[in-house]
Amino acid sequence: MSNKLEIVYYTDLKEKNDLMHLWAQSFVWLATPTVIDSWAKVGHSLKDTPIGTCGLIDGKLAGFVGMLELPTRNKNGEVEMVGGIWAIATRPSMARQGIGKQLLD
Repeated sequence: MSNKLEIVYYTDLKEKNDLMHLWAQSFVWLATPTVIDSWAKVGHSLKDTPIGTCGLIDGKLAGFVGMLELPTRNKNGEVEMVGGIWAIATRPSMARQGIGKQLLD
């Protein structure tokens, strides 16, 4: 990849419409920023998280990795929060350039 990938949290992404289009292409479901924000307010796994990371190249969306927190019990029966991935998508025209890997890292 020739241009540097800028990584920002979903919550800090100024323009979310392009991301909604990528989700529709990648996951075949439509959402709006209003819907996503409402999930984050009530969903225990997304509440108080950045929802995901977005990769931008020259200010244009290149990819996305959705993150969440999940409660789990350790071997002592104590509840611990662990991280999880709920989605990963790369713009098809930018595929196979390591964008998803960088976002996961």
